[in-house]
Amino acid sequence: MKRRTGLGIWQWYLLPLAGVLSGVAAASAADPPVLERLLPAGGQRGTTVTAKVLGKPGEGNVRLQSASAGLTFRLSEKRDTVDVDIAADVEPGVHLVRLCNDSGASELRPFIVGILPEQAETEPNGRLAEAATLAGTAATVNGVLEKSGDVDTWAVPLEAGQTLVASLTASRVLSSPMDGVLQIVDGRGTVVSQNDDDCSMDPLATFQAPMNGTWYVRVFAFPAAPNSSIAFAGGADYVYRLTLAAQPYVDHVMPLVRQRGSGEQRL
Repeated sequence: MKRRTGLGIWQWYLLPLAGVLSGVAAASAADPPVLERLLPAGGQRGTTVTAKVLGKPGEGNVRLQSASAGLTFRLSEKRDTVDVDIAADVEPGVHLVRLCNDSGASELRPFIVGILPEQAETEPNGRLAEAATLAGTAATVNGVLEKSGDVDTWAVPLEAGQTLVASLTASRVLSSPMDGVLQIVDGRGTVVSQNDDDCSMDPLATFQAPMNGTWYVRVFAFPAAPNSSIAFAGGADYVYRLTLAAQPYVDHVMPLVRQRGSGEQRL
């Protein structure tokens, strides 16, 4: 009679436990970081910006990366903030960044490099009396419409004849789920200029001052996906960048296309 061979009784008990432990270890090792957004979502070139890292950085050798050589990232020990060194010669515009560890990488998220000084929104700023004053004649404001009913207001001193340009970046680049609205009002709250959709759901409003004075720019939003509510919307992901400038700007040029090597032409 042949002797039957097999696992001892303790090995039968230990096998399931070993499987569970190996499964947990594999799952833990397989979790790549999740990056929802950086806040603020951009900065002026030639400066260092400290941004909040929103998402799940994960474990291990976590780093923030970009294909842009002019951006350098230094994550904090808790991985909830990052210092972004923006080179003075980096190309202005949208740069894509992502979190990485040894298990994988997050989705790409936008970080916008601008050429104007930057300001951060501070609450409360919903009423004209609470509006922060724009520093200088041009700046980019980083803000969030944090809750339903939120309105952000900025005061802009203008001289007679100056043209104020207000441009919001939110839906089309930052994927904020908001249909933004810009209003320019006088000191009594009378709307002198308003725009809802200029480029996709992002508005742009202009106004030429008839006299010296302070004018106010208001930002509010409706949800990008319509619902049954008739109210201003907001949330932690209603992130925007508002560029305010009392300077000339180019709306468009004609002709839109020129053949290479066709010589000079007045536009």
